[in-house]
Amino acid sequence: MRENTLKQKLQAGNAVFGVMITFPSPPVVEMLGALGFDWVLIDNEHGSITVDNSEDMIRAAELSGIAPIVRPVGNKPEIIAPFLDRGAWGVQVPHVNTPAEAFAAVDAVKYYPQGHRGIFSRSRPAGYGFSGSTGDYIEEANRNTLVCLMLEEVEAIDNLEGLVQVDGVDVFFIGSGDLSQSMGYPGQQTHPEVQEVMERGVKV
Repeated sequence: MRENTLKQKLQAGNAVFGVMITFPSPPVVEMLGALGFDWVLIDNEHGSITVDNSEDMIRAAELSGIAPIVRPVGNKPEIIAPFLDRGAWGVQVPHVNTPAEAFAAVDAVKYYPQGHRGIFSRSRPAGYGFSGSTGDYIEEANRNTLVCLMLEEVEAIDNLEGLVQVDGVDVFFIGSGDLSQSMGYPGQQTHPEVQEVMERGVKV
């Protein structure tokens, strides 16, 4: 598995920039890499991207020096694992509201001892079984795979002090659209009450 330059930049405290894509297009991913973006979010939740057509987008990202992050439709191992086995460098898990849900996301992404992701030593990121030992791959994957949790309800902000205590989470992302809806102001991300809740989350 390749070293996750995005994760390294975040750990160094650097600002990173990226673009979300909702349709399958490896050439667009290559263009984003050529433009100097740090990451591309490959959106399976709201777009037309599938597990199968994500693979060439992930390849394009790697070849272009941009980190491929996938947003799956949900927080379940059987949904998350196929994207990781195709080489995604991380996942952005939607609608995480509680520490238990955060733990479940990490558990689905990481191998033992950090989690219980199913081992498939013939996967693409494992070099199809021809690139060193399975143990080395597991160590590399646990070190490099990024976990981003989306906070999209007031409940998530209320529980944020507990969420940040969950080991293995790299990024928290506030989804302002669904957050505004959960507060009764759908689509009004600039509403003062929505802004106040977002600011409260950032302070945590």
